[in-house]
Amino acid sequence: MSLNFFSPTLLQFYKYISISVLGYVSILSLMFLLIDVMHTNKSLAFFIAYALAYTAGYLLNLKYLFYKKHNTKILLKFALQIFLSLVIGSIVFRALLLLGINYLVSTLLTAGVLLPIRFISQKFLVFR
Repeated sequence: MSLNFFSPTLLQFYKYISISVLGYVSILSLMFLLIDVMHTNKSLAFFIAYALAYTAGYLLNLKYLFYKKHNTKILLKFALQIFLSLVIGSIVFRALLLLGINYLVSTLLTAGVLLPIRFISQKFLVFR
């Protein structure tokens, strides 16, 4: 059995990664602004940055990745998925901070944990 790097699901995953990279650039920029410039608590900054990025991600994924029209059912499933992602992400982020890892590195590591989980849940649960 061979892996087809151009299968529809993998192409969709590549697109998801591109959208996610834009989101993570936004997250890192907001984290830096909130923590280093505005001296906001790191956990609060993490929550704010991710909440804003996830809102933009919903709109981008809805229109450009999954080609769906907005409806309440999709929004509610997405909100639940984001809530769970924020909970998991906050736990991972806080644990990495407690290990003494820099907050920007912790943010990237947390993103690496969440990215495949979010793609799978969005593809097969939220936007199906």
